[in-house]
Amino acid sequence: MHLPFSDEKSAAKVKCQHTLAWHLNGSLKFLIAPHKAVGVLLLLLAAVRFVWALRNLRRRPAGSLKVKLGHLALYALMFAVPASGMARQFQAPLGVAHGALAFALLLLIVGHVGMALVHQRKGEQILQRMM
Repeated sequence: MHLPFSDEKSAAKVKCQHTLAWHLNGSLKFLIAPHKAVGVLLLLLAAVRFVWALRNLRRRPAGSLKVKLGHLALYALMFAVPASGMARQFQAPLGVAHGALAFALLLLIVGHVGMALVHQRKGEQILQRMM
């Protein structure tokens, strides 16, 4: 991850502060255990969803390159967010990206839901196909 700092010491200090953010604010400490549990659960659900998608690959409707890249990004982030969270717990370099990856996943989910609604309004009955 590239940080816009002039020296490596400053960048390392910010990374360290970011990694320890949960520990600096005592009022949020009670959220650590449920946050980790939800992360593991979401990782397991993502794995099940990925296996289901692979088994139903031939039944998927044709989509444009944008659609395929969007879905690929969703799947990649569904695995990268929990993995970076675990890496963060062990102070591995990937852990620094956990918050940014989670925010990117949130934006993709909002965009995904938004596009499903747009296509539904066009009469494509995409929500019925998703259910």
